[in-house]
Amino acid sequence: MKRFAEYERWVIEASPTILTKHRLFRSGVIVDAATSRFVFHCLGNRVFRAQAYERGVEWATIAGKGRMPLRPLPNGGIMRPDQMLEGEQQALEKLLKVASGDTEQSRKVADFLLAWWNAGKCGGYDLTTAWGIDDENMVAMTTVFKLASRSHSYPNTLGYGEQFEALVRDWHPELVPDD
Repeated sequence: MKRFAEYERWVIEASPTILTKHRLFRSGVIVDAATSRFVFHCLGNRVFRAQAYERGVEWATIAGKGRMPLRPLPNGGIMRPDQMLEGEQQALEKLLKVASGDTEQSRKVADFLLAWWNAGKCGGYDLTTAWGIDDENMVAMTTVFKLASRSHSYPNTLGYGEQFEALVRDWHPELVPDD
């Protein structure tokens, strides 16, 4: 069962919708292309989830009129840095800059980012913390949440390991080994 495929910088994700108490699945596909995102749904109903995934990828192939050969994502579906959308990269870099400050807003953004880096050691993210986040940072956080969810990757695999290690040093120095 293929769930992800790619074409140049397009990332295609089969995304079925569950209907009637897990007895029917509506095929759908999400295509992220550069700065645009397209969602196609109602591509037919299938009895099994695997069939719905396959139909989504199959439909994307047909939609490309044979000029869009699909290949599975490398590394078992883990995103490469060059597959990040421009808006995702901008949002992540904005939040890293905010988190490197020394304000209450910086701490809250750092908590959010470090929950992605290592929730077990840096602590999970309490959603009520978002009550104190300004709107601009909240929009960036929702974009980064989407990135973390769709990338199936940790920040270091996207090229941001050093920046996240700096956040750990700044906000959780107790986790930094003594040299």
